[in-house]
Amino acid sequence: MNKQMTEQEELEYLRLIFNNSDNPLFIIDKSGKTLLANNATYKQYNCSKEEFEEKYSDSYKMKAEGNYKETVFEQVMEKKTDITAWNYLMVPGRRPKQIYVSESPIFDADGNVRYVVGQDIPRERIEKQYASITLAPPPTSGIRITSRKSGDLIYVSESMGRAANVMSRIAQTSAHVLIQGETGTGKDVSARFIHSMSPRRDKDMVFLNCAAMSPSLFETEMFGYEGGSFTGASDAGKPGLIETAEGSTLFLDEIDSIPLECQGKLLRVLETKRVRRVGSNTPREVDFRLIVATNKDLEKLAKEGKFREDLYYRLNILSVTLPPLRDRMEDVRPLAAHFLEEMCKNYGIRKSFSEEVYRELEEYDWPGNVRELRNTIERVLLTSDLTVQEIRSIPMPYSAKKVDPTVSSMPSGSNSTATTAGTDAASLPEGSLNQIVDDFEKDLIERSLREYGTITEAAKHLGVSISTLSRKAAKYGISGK
Repeated sequence: MNKQMTEQEELEYLRLIFNNSDNPLFIIDKSGKTLLANNATYKQYNCSKEEFEEKYSDSYKMKAEGNYKETVFEQVMEKKTDITAWNYLMVPGRRPKQIYVSESPIFDADGNVRYVVGQDIPRERIEKQYASITLAPPPTSGIRITSRKSGDLIYVSESMGRAANVMSRIAQTSAHVLIQGETGTGKDVSARFIHSMSPRRDKDMVFLNCAAMSPSLFETEMFGYEGGSFTGASDAGKPGLIETAEGSTLFLDEIDSIPLECQGKLLRVLETKRVRRVGSNTPREVDFRLIVATNKDLEKLAKEGKFREDLYYRLNILSVTLPPLRDRMEDVRPLAAHFLEEMCKNYGIRKSFSEEVYRELEEYDWPGNVRELRNTIERVLLTSDLTVQEIRSIPMPYSAKKVDPTVSSMPSGSNSTATTAGTDAASLPEGSLNQIVDDFEKDLIERSLREYGTITEAAKHLGVSISTLSRKAAKYGISGK
């Protein structure tokens, strides 16, 4: 049996383990100062211990100076739980390095966070270790990916994980990208994600929704114009969006809406890497990456002569298809939690969802996909009783709710037909927004009182106070006990 180690010997062994780990290890105090870091940490920052302590040992200063988009440390301090996330380390003079950060809180006797311990694992090390086991790409399912200058991709589903993995790989190339998916699946978020992981990330992405631009203005907005080239034109001329995206990424949403007469000109720009302004005979060299998105079948449109076939093949070099939310229902809960947290922060309020609310969200088909989910969360948050912190019920949208076919889900007074399980989405109700909301609220209160019998139980079900429900019932002339 080994002799019992002394405290000094134990400390020496722990120091050896700490300093000889291949992964950067560190301990941070509650003020954000790094108390201890190992040799791998200094190597990752390409500096000496003294330089690290001078430049990189303050988490808040690191964020302020742009070394990190956000710090996991702040999330650990706020949520008092383990946090893991992808992040980017930006060190001056070096390419941004993607790292996997894992940090955990250490509490004092009063339950407050006293220290945060963690480790950073460079992405290339993860890929190398994974490659030694399998030839498949590293798994991304279940990981929240945080990227610079973009929103987060939030998912746990395998289908979205595969799409994220494809986007991560193609981001490193300069090829044009076609993003396909139904309305509301997050094509714009995906475009920002690709841009944020690309070598062009340091310049802002340029965005245009082609459907929002009139055909008469599209050519001058896209390609620019020379001064005095047409009536009303500025004497100084104006660069188009393509020139504005120099050295960056141009994202064209609803690419199928580009006028046919402009598609040929866009194709020439892509092939020659030169753009000619309206009214000019001199082409200008351009360096930009194009990402386009559509909810239409471009190949079918091309065969029907509604979209240039040669442009379609030029755009379809690399493509990503985003799965609809109904095919990845396991993502509803993390997305809803993310949107709720984001909006509470934006509006300066504190709210949470009960387990029942999450189940209701997961029982809905979400024909409008992630956008509809986000809008629903925002609507519920802003219309909920300010005195109630936990929202325990949520009035679901009309269109595709899975309901008992014997019970109408539409508000009384609405001209729309009630939706039942398995049917197509109902048409939108007629009337002003205020009238529609009032009708829905009145119907919901009436049905809740019928089902739960009393104001007290109905208020508990709806997640509002008794006084609020009594006041609303009186407003609509509804009697209740």
